[in-house]
Amino acid sequence: MSATGEFQRYLATALAVLPQRGDAGGLDPGLTRLRAELESAQVEPEASLAECAERAIRALEFFWSDEAICANSAALLPDLRASAEDLRSISQIIVGQTGPAADRNSPTQES
Repeated sequence: MSATGEFQRYLATALAVLPQRGDAGGLDPGLTRLRAELESAQVEPEASLAECAERAIRALEFFWSDEAICANSAALLPDLRASAEDLRSISQIIVGQTGPAADRNSPTQES
């Protein structure tokens, strides 16, 4: 599978763990923000794979650095942590393999 395919697969897995609504039918602001930021990391023609991977890394780092969000999301943490670590790993590999001069969504990014 290509790097783009792997990234999309791990991103979809992380998004699947996140509920769209928090407990008691109310929106959980931390999880809502994480979901929105991860959705913005989806691969698009106008963004390089590295840019998408960087967005995913920033979203995950913000989420894990906010103790209040993590405390409110304790029930999801085991599943979310596993999928987030996979997403972070592939994102870091992608960012490390591509440079700022790389063409957007070029075949060299999918190796």
